Amino acid sequence: MKPSRSLIAGVILSIAVAMLFMLSAAAPAMSSGGQANPAVATAGGIQPYATLDSNVTWSEFHSGWKTLEYSNGTANLTLNAELSPFYKNPISVNPADIIAPGYLQGDHLGSFAIWQDASLWGWAGGNTATNQTRSVSNATVNGETVIQEKDAVSGNVPVSPYASICIPRNDYLSQNIEYDYLTVIAGFNAPSNSASAAIVNVANQTGASNMQIKVAPGSVGYISVPLSQTKVNLNTTAGKGYSNELQVQTVVALPSKGTVTGTYTVTIYGMAFTTYAFSLGENSTGATVSKSSGNALLSSLNPSFKWKDITDGGYTVAISQPLQNLTTQQNAISSGNYIEQVEYQGSFKLPSAPDLSYGPAQLTEQFNISTSQVTVLDINGVSYLTTISGKNGTITLSSAVNPTSTTTYLEIVHYTSTQWDAVSGPPGFFSVQGIEYYFDEIVLGIMALVGLGGGAAAIHIKNLRKVR
Repeated sequence: MKPSRSLIAGVILSIAVAMLFMLSAAAPAMSSGGQANPAVATAGGIQPYATLDSNVTWSEFHSGWKTLEYSNGTANLTLNAELSPFYKNPISVNPADIIAPGYLQGDHLGSFAIWQDASLWGWAGGNTATNQTRSVSNATVNGETVIQEKDAVSGNVPVSPYASICIPRNDYLSQNIEYDYLTVIAGFNAPSNSASAAIVNVANQTGASNMQIKVAPGSVGYISVPLSQTKVNLNTTAGKGYSNELQVQTVVALPSKGTVTGTYTVTIYGMAFTTYAFSLGENSTGATVSKSSGNALLSSLNPSFKWKDITDGGYTVAISQPLQNLTTQQNAISSGNYIEQVEYQGSFKLPSAPDLSYGPAQLTEQFNISTSQVTVLDINGVSYLTTISGKNGTITLSSAVNPTSTTTYLEIVHYTSTQWDAVSGPPGFFSVQGIEYYFDEIVLGIMALVGLGGGAAAIHIKNLRKVR
């Protein structure tokens, strides 16, 4: 037998009385003002997602630190930011600035002497032209000893020379040298008008060689590859193609035409002869990075060798800072299809620290709803509604931002009923609004059972939901 309407009404009345009693008891806990949120919505949602975007460079980054860890001079902290979503590989590392004593610096080539011994390096590659002066010597970079090969020339078309260090057969690591790895970090400086390059080769005593890495002027090259990739006959047993030594050659490839006056310098920052690759980390595809022309671009810094520091500004990360100190204030409205408006207010500011320096900074915002739903967008008290008008997607709001100064931000957005359901959620169960919300849910459920309408309760429920 169906319950009578009078019975249903009595049940609803009883629940209402009980709920009202609970509301009155909880009333002193009611608060006013905006809701404080710990963080802005993620970029995948339909709420505004504004960020302060910049590149940050560490003067010195230490092994064992997390990606965004830094020292403020007294303690270690973490940047209040995240890796930039605009780059697949937001971490940039200059291989020449990696300090790894005993690995990249101080490594013995097999059981051979240390590679930083300049006396072991010699020039080759034909007779020296009358307008050329060559030298191989040690220098100090970032507190470490490096090899520098200099070719000072004047006039036209001199000989392209190369310097080399030779590893004797008895000092190879493996019986089959093709499974050993050579790691080289080389930099190159040349006159600004030069079309020259530095080339790192691997060869044997017969002169057969295969280019491993080419370094442009003002750049650095990094490679760590198995010698099986050199396509050089490295036969370690007697017979055809027998190789009694391994040569590591650095070539100054001079232009074939025109004036080449100036000094060309190849610097060897690191070298290793090992049984495994010296990879720097992973990229966005998950592949290990063991070769780069210029800075290595990574999604994760995770060297396969023991290292100490990255010095001299060699570690840079592209970052995006979400809105800080965010508060939201919501209000029910009736404006066309829109039922709720939310005010987002906060600020942006990146920390100042002795070891941190920032590149140019900008404010961007990702819109996954129409920008016409934004009724207020103020940055430092200036309206940016004209900037976003008629646009959608990711929009640059300002490209002239001081990242270490406070930038205030205020935005008001209107939401439709469906959108509001997507960006909001029920209030806390034990809050006053939560009690009201779940009471209305019960009322709506009972009314649905007996076929009664519940429009007012449904609207009330919408209004009680809180922005996430």
